[in-house]
Amino acid sequence: MPVKVLIVEDEVIVAEDVRSKLITKGYEVTGIVDTFEKALESVKANYPDIMILDIRIKGEITGVETAIIFASQFEKPIPVVFLTAFSESEFPVLKAIESYTFIKKPFTEEALFQAIEKTLTTPKNSFLN
Repeated sequence: MPVKVLIVEDEVIVAEDVRSKLITKGYEVTGIVDTFEKALESVKANYPDIMILDIRIKGEITGVETAIIFASQFEKPIPVVFLTAFSESEFPVLKAIESYTFIKKPFTEEALFQAIEKTLTTPKNSFLN
């Protein structure tokens, strides 16, 4: 059974690039959304195994806030790979999230898959350059 991935990204080109890479490697993309509200609908409809989540998404709720809200709303935590140009230290509130990895934009395909595997297999948080 393939790993189910929800992509939460407001840059269409980045989202489609990630989707293409994931599908090529055998992952199932449950959706591409660009706001907290759409992410919530998608999660309720088809609970993912992991989220690829941009720090900056459309709407008033950020990607970090989205992950924190999801961590508090759902019994089973959704591991998160954050896509960002920022440093992890800028977001001390991330301690509320059980499992996440940061990767810096622009990122390589290798970094993306390394981050996904690390996030799915390692319960602690990490930062990949």
